[in-house]
Amino acid sequence: MPLTFEEADKLYNSSLCLLASRDTRCRLAALRQQALNSDAPDSCPKPTDSVVRNVWISWKTLRGLPQSEAVIRFTFAVERVCVSLLEDAGRLQNQPAEGNLWDSWDTRRKSRGMN
Repeated sequence: MPLTFEEADKLYNSSLCLLASRDTRCRLAALRQQALNSDAPDSCPKPTDSVVRNVWISWKTLRGLPQSEAVIRFTFAVERVCVSLLEDAGRLQNQPAEGNLWDSWDTRRKSRGMN
């Protein structure tokens, strides 16, 4: 079962996604903005802030993408990025990458007594 947008958004806002590359975080942020707000504004909100500017540039490339499609792409991308990061860290310990990342992570968290 794929992630819901809410689950993907929680993962996106977690410290795990901070481990992704700057370009990956920028693409995820742009997809999230398109999913939540539709098309980017015509001008950059804070042109002197390089992070905001880079996200806005990436977001502008998504112009015309329906919000429903952006939701699907965002959830898939977050799951793919997080699975990749966890595999790289060796945290999935022989578990297949397919399936619901949130379930795998939540099950492991609960088995370790974390709330």
